[in-house]
Amino acid sequence: MIFDCLPVYFDYEGKTWLLELWKGQYGINTGAEIGVYYADRILEPEEYKSTLFQSVEDCDMPALSFHLFRKGVQIADVCARHWWLTAFSMGRFSWPADLYLRACITFATHSLAHAFVDGLVKAGYRREDICMDCHTVTFSFTKSAMHWNCFDRIWIRIAQWVNRFWCRVYLFVTRPFCLSIDRILYLYYYLPAAFRKMLNIRKYKKKKRG
Repeated sequence: MIFDCLPVYFDYEGKTWLLELWKGQYGINTGAEIGVYYADRILEPEEYKSTLFQSVEDCDMPALSFHLFRKGVQIADVCARHWWLTAFSMGRFSWPADLYLRACITFATHSLAHAFVDGLVKAGYRREDICMDCHTVTFSFTKSAMHWNCFDRIWIRIAQWVNRFWCRVYLFVTRPFCLSIDRILYLYYYLPAAFRKMLNIRKYKKKKRG
């Protein structure tokens, strides 16, 4: 899986929250995700990477939505009140830099939304690039907060070559069909091993490290 990642940390009512976004290539899928978590106390910045964050409780789940664009063309539009929102386009190959995510988060209170905006600013956003309307915050995710060394870049190119190859294999094998659901059913009945491999995208648990 090769993706851009944006973690946003912010403090609110005795807890450090983490709202994280991803976009990129998940095997044979182009996709994006938003996850919302918090710790059980206020953390120091040096504790962020070593702390185990818990997914937010039902009462604290915000309304999440995002539009995902690939080279200016929208490929996903999803929304839900949840702690984790995802969208994947099967058989589509992309470099993370090709993808643009427009996110909209509606929090329970204005003060929580304001705390999140402060977190975005600490993450490198300018306030003029963030739209806040009452409890709702809208912003764009284009660049990654991750930094790669020379060896990472080589590994990424190899991994993306493999991803592109399997995308082409998937499209060739399922070429009689146009709809993703038909392609998936075809693999389920006729190539179950490929079907299991295809669904092995990313197994999340309710807890994650920062």
